[in-house]
Amino acid sequence: MRATVRTFFVRPFLLQEVVTYLVIIPSAVFFMMAASPGFRTHILHGLGYIIFASAITLLLGLWVKYHFVRPVLDLVEEAEPGEEALRRAVRSASVAPFAEAGTIFVRWFGLGFTCAILPFYLKGYTTLADLILGGHILLMIALTSVSFYYLASENSLIPFFARYPLKGILDRDSGVMKLSLNSKVLITILLIALPPIGNFIGIIYFSLFTGMELRSLQIGFFLILGQTVVLIIMNSYLLLKSLSLSVKHTSALLKDMAGGQGDLTRRLPVSGLNEVGGLAFWFNAFVE
Repeated sequence: MRATVRTFFVRPFLLQEVVTYLVIIPSAVFFMMAASPGFRTHILHGLGYIIFASAITLLLGLWVKYHFVRPVLDLVEEAEPGEEALRRAVRSASVAPFAEAGTIFVRWFGLGFTCAILPFYLKGYTTLADLILGGHILLMIALTSVSFYYLASENSLIPFFARYPLKGILDRDSGVMKLSLNSKVLITILLIALPPIGNFIGIIYFSLFTGMELRSLQIGFFLILGQTVVLIIMNSYLLLKSLSLSVKHTSALLKDMAGGQGDLTRRLPVSGLNEVGGLAFWFNAFVE
């Protein structure tokens, strides 16, 4: 397997999927097992629907990621890439985080509900309350996954942006999708904080409606708390990674210049398409 495929496609995809299945999904499975007698009674059917839905959503996520990363892979493999190929790769790379974030929402809330939760209800295995709870939990999973998938996809493309000169692309903003740092931080905070709160509210209303004691769901509450802590750590790391790299390189370069040892042929690596990458790009343009 080529190193570029591992760097830009395989490793980021595995990271996203492993975190989703190991950190986010266990709480959903627990609440369905604990709250739905029909799910426990027909557990084999439930596992079959879950495996079927997981296979479909996994293939969709795989296709979307490869579709938007492929222009980057093609460009990296070229010995002397042309300007048009670079523009196409940058445009595709700018759309990739948005596409992957939107796809994970559709995967879990749309396809997950349609292929796993709804058939169980239509066969009479679960009640309407179970159906609503299952849809609510999948909605919270989808919202929780959106910011993580966006940040993981964006960070996986840092080596690409740092490798190629983006003059004539970033300064023209032609066909490039961007999300400002302020918007990114705000959306990340909201998508970390709101889903756990939504889960708690949904479970409390489910308990009031069905008469189930919340005490029986205590383990699930701890799973949600642990999931939230892990995602806060991971999203914070991904959010600050490009920022810390750019600040580190800028600080080192300015320090050398202030000491009279600056090498004016050096350039700052552009870590992305937001304000941080723009700072490095325009600094390089100023030095030139």
